[in-house]
Amino acid sequence: MSLKTYNISSNLTVILKYFVPLVWTVFFGALCIIFWMTDELMVGGLDLFIFRIGWTAFFSIGTILMIFTLMKLMRVETDSEFIYVTNYFKIYKYPISNINKITTKSYAFFSLVTIHFIESGYFGKKIVFMPSRNRFNEALAAYDNLKAIIR
Repeated sequence: MSLKTYNISSNLTVILKYFVPLVWTVFFGALCIIFWMTDELMVGGLDLFIFRIGWTAFFSIGTILMIFTLMKLMRVETDSEFIYVTNYFKIYKYPISNINKITTKSYAFFSLVTIHFIESGYFGKKIVFMPSRNRFNEALAAYDNLKAIIR
């Protein structure tokens, strides 16, 4: 059994999980507050109240989408016996025997991997992460027990 630990998550995870939502919330939230605080605003031919409601809906929907997508991403490392999952504040160790299956989905510019656990852990029953293609494939080649549970 090898003791080497592989970080199989993309290095973009921390940027997508924390930086993008923070910038979105601060920038578009400040604009939303400004639009509601100003008395008169030039918004083309739209009624000011309709514009404010539309902007608030845009901001709210974008924020909700980020909460349920980007902020769910985790950083994942693995060795021959355990999967280490972190949200950059806490790290938890799960035995590979607790993994039911690992699924991968490829999209146009990125792919997502979901780890489905048999028993729920601190982060829930499934973990989603964006893999580093090279390191993920290297870990799969090194550990046959991981390769066996990918579906």
